[in-house]
Amino acid sequence: MNNCEGNMAKKTVDNFLFNIKTSLIFEMLYKLVIWFIFVPINYYILNRFLSEIGVDNITNKQIIKFGLSYQGALYMAIMMSIAFIAVFIEISVLTYISKRSHDKKRASIIEGLISSIRLFKKLPSLYSVGIIVISTIIGPLAGVGLYNALIKSLSIPDYVKYQLSKHSGWQFMLVIGVILFVIILVRWILVIPSLVIEDVSVKVAFKHSYALYKRNNIKFFIYIICWVIVNYGLRIFLLGGCVGTGLFFIALSEGSLMIQEIISNSSLIIFFIGYVIISIISLPIFFSFIVEVYYKYKFYHVKERVFTAQDYIEGKKSFSLVKKNRERCMVLILVVFVFITGSRGLSIVFNKVVDKEVQITAHRGSSLKAPENSISAVVEAIIEGSDYVEVDVMTTLDDEVVLFHDNTLRRFTGSSKSIKKLTLEQVQQIDIGSKFSDKYKGETIPTLEAVLQLSMNNVKLNIELKPRKKNDKLAELVANMITEYELEDRVIISSQSYESLQTVKEINPLIDVGLIVTFGIGDFSKMNVDFISVGYEMAKEELIYTMHALDKEVHVWTINDKKKAENAIKMGVDNIISDNVGMVQRTKTSLHESDDVNYVTRFLDGITSIMKHVKI
Repeated sequence: MNNCEGNMAKKTVDNFLFNIKTSLIFEMLYKLVIWFIFVPINYYILNRFLSEIGVDNITNKQIIKFGLSYQGALYMAIMMSIAFIAVFIEISVLTYISKRSHDKKRASIIEGLISSIRLFKKLPSLYSVGIIVISTIIGPLAGVGLYNALIKSLSIPDYVKYQLSKHSGWQFMLVIGVILFVIILVRWILVIPSLVIEDVSVKVAFKHSYALYKRNNIKFFIYIICWVIVNYGLRIFLLGGCVGTGLFFIALSEGSLMIQEIISNSSLIIFFIGYVIISIISLPIFFSFIVEVYYKYKFYHVKERVFTAQDYIEGKKSFSLVKKNRERCMVLILVVFVFITGSRGLSIVFNKVVDKEVQITAHRGSSLKAPENSISAVVEAIIEGSDYVEVDVMTTLDDEVVLFHDNTLRRFTGSSKSIKKLTLEQVQQIDIGSKFSDKYKGETIPTLEAVLQLSMNNVKLNIELKPRKKNDKLAELVANMITEYELEDRVIISSQSYESLQTVKEINPLIDVGLIVTFGIGDFSKMNVDFISVGYEMAKEELIYTMHALDKEVHVWTINDKKKAENAIKMGVDNIISDNVGMVQRTKTSLHESDDVNYVTRFLDGITSIMKHVKI
């Protein structure tokens, strides 16, 4: 780094340290407000909208329907507005603090808040769209995820991101997005300082930012690259330092489990403290850096805003009370923030649940050893010792219930025909085994009744309902069949269709039913189900604890990886659905039969849990 960049780095750090107490107290206060006010407001507004349409929650494909409805569009507009207001206040206050530090003047949180609120009268214009874009993309650059505590809480679900990643054009779209991200960010990087510091409109702020970029574009790119290197380099240094030191001392104390436990837990606490500190200081340092870049390259003269809150707070008892007890307020904010973040971190790191009763379900039968959803697959699953066998069922043209998963036969025979348009006689002539291997040549699609008879005294069944026809009688037929065979304690029913599950419950309340949730919003405590079934990406400790508190189980699909199986068991899931039952069984056994605690694994698992689940 040359003298120019070195001087800029020194100024950035010096100015950050000048008002460091104000910056950190503001960030802690802001995050507490998000946790205790903005997020609850979001859930309250959502529940009001859901009550308007007569439901408590929305899952799976209903999400799209809700999003396209009048209520859904209005809800999204309201929440986006709330999110923008919260984000804009944070970035403008931090810019104000950095400006005061640049002038070597003490900053006031109240003055910064009032100054930021006054800026809203300038925002109603088309250029405000650009402010929203900047507010969204500054976060990743500063190293704080999708930006701040609010947007993290309202972030895109992992399942949705996972589905998008499987799209054929996703990688191309990602590259284009990154390029646009860089171009937009570098051109508009100084819009916020210009808007906050200068007494100008949003439109003029954009013009000033572009003018500064046009004269110094190469230097801007260099500064941004240097920032990214230093910012993420410090994070890697923290991670590497804590992990390396922890592992080193754990290895030295190999003979004493008590010392290993002390070192492991102490290292985790040190890492967590460092992780929280970096999360808190990332944005203040970033805006200190941006303000210094702004002043270094500003070539024009413009009237700067006068920051004063005296005309607003004069005579206000609440403000005078806060000012009189300023130090006490700061201590209170610090104590509450430390307590909340500490309890979150401890619960995620140390409250691991190893559920010895976790059940294992063979996905579509033993589908690695035999054709899926076939008699042979069910037999192999029984031999493997599965607790459950999951099978997919749908109705034929003549309303017979058969095992099948896809919408068409294309994957098995190359035909575009669907089961719902074929009679049972036609369906049973289809060979689903030849494509798997010659050993299963002639294997056909079985009826549910045949599988029930086979599994009756051998294995439990998880029957997934896949209604494909208009006014499909699938749920009714399956419920009646289970009742007839008296298999209420041997069969559970799952489906993405909540209506189908309620039909089953109406016919026979003794049958346990579970909703397959790919994505959901709302109050799940009022759902009339006995368990939920979620993808691994959606399984979180908070979800599992909540469902267990409601006396409902959590089943997780489809886990074929040893590390994921370990994590699922440690989180306390009730049932793991897998194509590889043997792997899950071995993983389960290894976790429960070992008498010695592996503190190296526990330490690394704690580090991973903090980085993945703790949101600051």
